[in-house]
Amino acid sequence: MSEYLKMLHEIETKKQELEQRIAFVVQAEISKWREENNLPVQSVYIDLASAHAMGEPKQYDVVGVSVDIDYKP
Repeated sequence: MSEYLKMLHEIETKKQELEQRIAFVVQAEISKWREENNLPVQSVYIDLASAHAMGEPKQYDVVGVSVDIDYKP
């Protein structure tokens, strides 16, 4: 396996680990909220924006979150 493909594989593995960690944290919050409000959350969207200056390492911070509630019968 070339060094480039090896690097891509490592990045994909790290990406999957991050997705699992985010899913765990979000699920905990959704479960708590659902118990408190008795409403089902249908979708969660997280917006990020660039938070780095030119020449600095790339960094993106959460700037917004929106949630869709399935309140229709």
